[in-house]
Amino acid sequence: MRAAYDRGMEPAGWFVLGIVAVAIILLVTEKVSMDVVGLGIIVVLCLGRVLEPEEAMSGFANTALVTVGLLFVLSEGLIRTGAVNWLAARLIGLAGQNEARLFAVTMLAVASLSAFINNTPVVVLFVPILLAVCEKRHLAPSKVLMPVCFATTLGGTITLIGTSTNLAVNAWLEKNGGEIGLSRFEMFDFTAFGAIYCAAGLLYLFFIGRRLLPDRQTVATSLGTGRHKEYLTEIRIPAGSRFTGRPVDEALKGRQGLRLLQLIRGEEIHWPPFGDRALAEGDLLLVKGDVSGVLDLQRAPGIETPPERVTPDFQARAKTFTLAELVVTPNSRLVGRTLEEAEFHRETGCHVLALQRHGAHLREKITGLVLSVGDLLLVQGEPETIRKLRGSAYYLLLEGVEEHAINKRQAPVAAGVFFLVVALASVRLHASLDIVVLAMAGTVVLLATRTVSMRQAYQSVHWPILVLIAGMIALSQGMRKTGVETQIAGLVAQVFGPYGPHWVLLGVILATSVLTELINNTAAALLMVPLAARIAAELGANPVGFVVGVVFGASACFATPFGYQTNAFIYGPGGYRFVDFLRVGVPLDVLLVVLSTLLIPVFWPL
Repeated sequence: MRAAYDRGMEPAGWFVLGIVAVAIILLVTEKVSMDVVGLGIIVVLCLGRVLEPEEAMSGFANTALVTVGLLFVLSEGLIRTGAVNWLAARLIGLAGQNEARLFAVTMLAVASLSAFINNTPVVVLFVPILLAVCEKRHLAPSKVLMPVCFATTLGGTITLIGTSTNLAVNAWLEKNGGEIGLSRFEMFDFTAFGAIYCAAGLLYLFFIGRRLLPDRQTVATSLGTGRHKEYLTEIRIPAGSRFTGRPVDEALKGRQGLRLLQLIRGEEIHWPPFGDRALAEGDLLLVKGDVSGVLDLQRAPGIETPPERVTPDFQARAKTFTLAELVVTPNSRLVGRTLEEAEFHRETGCHVLALQRHGAHLREKITGLVLSVGDLLLVQGEPETIRKLRGSAYYLLLEGVEEHAINKRQAPVAAGVFFLVVALASVRLHASLDIVVLAMAGTVVLLATRTVSMRQAYQSVHWPILVLIAGMIALSQGMRKTGVETQIAGLVAQVFGPYGPHWVLLGVILATSVLTELINNTAAALLMVPLAARIAAELGANPVGFVVGVVFGASACFATPFGYQTNAFIYGPGGYRFVDFLRVGVPLDVLLVVLSTLLIPVFWPL
């Protein structure tokens, strides 16, 4: 290997490195969707004659990739039948009125569920439930959603099927693991260390992390459950207004039945309490109130109602329309498309009044904006139209979902099938009882018993991540075939080898964690795992510990909203800002990276 390193990089190797660089840039900037990146990698590797078509396409036939897709369907069975809803409601009920107990019970519950169910549907399920709890107990969602979201990621490290990242690394092992003496991971190979890893993260979130979070209300909770009785409007502070320079709260002083929810200044959003903050020309205020209050506000001196927010028939329709908030889900077909392209109004019968993204309140030309995971849409429609949106796989209605379950009679079937799949895959009584075969059999049972419809099954699968996995598998083959792995591994071994394998392991875990904060964590793992194994071989160390380091490094993705799709999903409903993720996530990442470096060699000696 050292000889190959000394010869220098071949032109084909530089070509592959260029593909790696472009793929990372595209994933970081989100200029194109992850599935387009995955397909693009395959196409360029073929056109560049780095791989033959059969080699480049082999990722689509990988059993681990198929397993990831099937597990999405099995999880959907538990969600669609209300099996997880029932369990979640009972667990949250155990917390009573004690806020600390609510945190502890909820985080333990979602971490346990995420050890066996993909954490994306777990977060999608718990967000509306927790928003309802926050409203009833007068808690700020910003104090709850991030710890719960992070707990699902931590729980996913406990078993092989807890996250698609684990399965993607397993896919690499099944193809290349013979060289390092490990052809695959079993169901509970990660459990001993994963439980410690998860427990350390949960303890940090409970005792430290939640205290670092802001106490910030959002529109999602401020709307309340009586949306059919109260309405939202925006008012603007025009030039020369008598309110300019005066405290924000004075804009509604003396007006009964109206409540100020947000101050919108440019693209920045400010929540109550506003304190001594003064109003400025051009400020927009989001106000909630009854029909008479909203109509009276439009005629008040010193403020204006933007004409596009109030139609001539507002008064006539005030008793029939309602407002609601929708969050774009990770599986949504809206991701990467505009509202016009998705024909949102024609399909839903609702008008989008505003869009909230990453702490910015966007109002202009929103129909032409390309939608992303976690975008929060403020929509207006008839009550019956809004109710029909409940249960959609494309967006999450932030109201009443905690009471909504489909096909409850089939809950025992969904739960029984999932339990049998996990149990049989764990004991491995026969070679034919592989996880992919069992997952496929379970999916057939769910479809045959109509526990899940074929349409729901297709909608439940996060296709972009599967395509990206296939593309990254092809890229890994290209790096291997052109000697890129050997070159990078040789350089790392030459520079860091004298410090010993433990320090190199720290570098691998840290590099994976940093990379996963910038791009999808599965993509980061698939980029790093062949390099980690090759680096270990250069050092003469046991490669298994380095591969495990990549697995857990890829799960240390808490410092940005982009490291994991569930982080992006809670951005809007939690009313978070980028700095909130940094404040809570960076210490957690550091804790987990150090813990992994110290304990992985104990479980998998180097």
